[in-house]
Amino acid sequence: MNIVNTSRGGISLSKASITHNGIDFLAGDSGLSAILNIITVKFEEDTLKALIEANINNTKNLTPEDKKGLISRLRSLPADAIKHLTLKLLEKSLASAPDIIQTIEAHFHQPC
Repeated sequence: MNIVNTSRGGISLSKASITHNGIDFLAGDSGLSAILNIITVKFEEDTLKALIEANINNTKNLTPEDKKGLISRLRSLPADAIKHLTLKLLEKSLASAPDIIQTIEAHFHQPC
């Protein structure tokens, strides 16, 4: 590879090549994450609301009126409040880790 300074203060490269990983990195489409083997999962506000709403609807110890009221309040929450609620729900879920482990183990014993 030859590196030459140009008259405009730039650099000119000749006979340079870029690897597949280099192209992936420069593409700006999570190439760096792929190189580092990092998985990023993003949930949109509407998706989180739908997941929480489904959980409310599946709760057996609430009356239909209570469910309707909770869902109405949930739907009116702004994105920041949904984020905060989701973090609280995640914390509560992780606090019941033995139940989570049992669920994971049960899943592995089911046919895909």
